[in-house]
Amino acid sequence: MTFERDEDASASVFDTRIELVSATNDSVELKVAGTPFTVAKGETERQEANLNITIKSITTHKVVLKVGDVSGV
Repeated sequence: MTFERDEDASASVFDTRIELVSATNDSVELKVAGTPFTVAKGETERQEANLNITIKSITTHKVVLKVGDVSGV
């Protein structure tokens, strides 16, 4: 999943809404199903709302996340 950093970015994955709140070079702040959620770069994965979320890359213009269902589907 790719978010543009310069606009209000959101998407639905596995029927769960994910919103990009902010990003630094080291972390990404999201709202996952309305719950504030922070993922640090280098973490293997973080879990929220039955989703595993990992940062793939953070650039000046984009944030790329890997999002998977906890059930492994």
